[in-house]
Amino acid sequence: MKLRKAGALAVLISGGGWLTAQGQIPTALTPPVLGSAVSPPPVLGSAVPPPPFLGSAVPPPGSAGNFPNAPSLPGEAFWANNGNNHYYGGADYLVWKIRGYDLPDTITSVPIGLVQVTQQVRVISPTPTPVPPPRTVFVPISVVTKASFGGPSSTDPGFVNGTRLTLGYWCDDNHGIGIESQTIIMARGIDNRSVSNAASPSSVLLNTGVNDQIFVICAGSDRVNPAAGGSTIVITDGTPTMVSNNPVTIPRNAASTVSLTSSNSLFGTELNVRSTTLKIGAADFGTLVGFRYVAFTDRLTASSNVTLTQPTDVTPPASDTLSRNLTFSTVDQVRVWNNFVGAQIGFDSEVHFGSMFLAGRLKLAVGPNFQSANTSGSAVLINNDSERPLPASRVTTGGLLVGPTDQGDHDRTRYSFIPELNLKLGCQIAPWARVTVGYDGLYLGHMARSGLSSTTNTLTVSTASGSSNSSSTIVTPAFRFADHDAWVQGLSFGFELMF
Repeated sequence: MKLRKAGALAVLISGGGWLTAQGQIPTALTPPVLGSAVSPPPVLGSAVPPPPFLGSAVPPPGSAGNFPNAPSLPGEAFWANNGNNHYYGGADYLVWKIRGYDLPDTITSVPIGLVQVTQQVRVISPTPTPVPPPRTVFVPISVVTKASFGGPSSTDPGFVNGTRLTLGYWCDDNHGIGIESQTIIMARGIDNRSVSNAASPSSVLLNTGVNDQIFVICAGSDRVNPAAGGSTIVITDGTPTMVSNNPVTIPRNAASTVSLTSSNSLFGTELNVRSTTLKIGAADFGTLVGFRYVAFTDRLTASSNVTLTQPTDVTPPASDTLSRNLTFSTVDQVRVWNNFVGAQIGFDSEVHFGSMFLAGRLKLAVGPNFQSANTSGSAVLINNDSERPLPASRVTTGGLLVGPTDQGDHDRTRYSFIPELNLKLGCQIAPWARVTVGYDGLYLGHMARSGLSSTTNTLTVSTASGSSNSSSTIVTPAFRFADHDAWVQGLSFGFELMF
């Protein structure tokens, strides 16, 4: 009997200790209801929560007090790459300006033709000599036009619109290496210039290079008076001397109009391999290598119209046989293409400040520049004087910018270099999208320009008749390739998507 009581007491003590370890103190021992679920005993070695202190409030299940507060993360953690964005693409709206060039002199010599000039000859000697009969001299006459447009001395097409498209792919989750292509398309920039004196024609004198009289002084006289005006010619060595005076000039009223239209366009594309070589905190530094193609086109069109009429208030010389109403028109066009293909290297960086970032890129391309040009020029001479049919109406080649021998195609190859700088300030508006505003500077080195390729050639024509000589200088335009450096700079506004 005593042994039974001792065993029951031991069981109660051990069961009470187990219940105390569970943090619950039973008020009464009740047998489990038949069929109810019995909780299994805890696994040996498992963590057992400590009992609450007496008098402490126990929060109800499901309340906020049962869960820890969410940690506060920096902005960089939200915008950082999660390794899922391998593709990216973007577009920029460009407002760029291409530097112009100095306006050409637009000097042209319009070859009117051979003009007949009557020349008198007088012989002065101690013994009177019969006056020789007049002689006829044919001299070339040309009209030289030089337009001054005023205002800026260089062409200025202003700011033009364009776009830049970017596509890229990262080969790894850490954006360590990738491939990227960019394409730039700029609209055509146009600059128009015009100058005219048609409202108030100017008086001009066409110099024939011939004098209306020639005085031949024979040997044997030391002092003679060849002209009734009293001018004296002194002969010091007794040799025959020929003196001429009163150059033959043809007065005309000239009304002229000169117009220039210059334009340019730019297209470029490139393909590069990118790599992120260094990461310091929120800053990434990378390099790129690839190739670049740039097509820069430059055009210049010039037209002129000159009308020569005999003035009514001036008595023309008797030797004036030139038409009293001449119209001369020219049309020229010079088109130059620069096709650059070269290797390219570059460096870029990007620094994040929360959701904002600053990006920069510097590139340099070097390679051959295949230059080609097409030139054309024509001139139309119309004689509106039926009583003086010479010179006859005709169409000739050459005008303000292009000479007769420079018509057609021209080409050559030069080496050029193209550096480019891009700076952007952006905002990451979503993990997959961001917007930017920036500045771009592009330098086109050793590019052929249309206006600078027009120069002039000078030709002196001499006319000899008997013992007299006359000369006339003719200035004609010519085409020659000329290198020029062009700046391209402006603003960009864009967006980029990552997926």
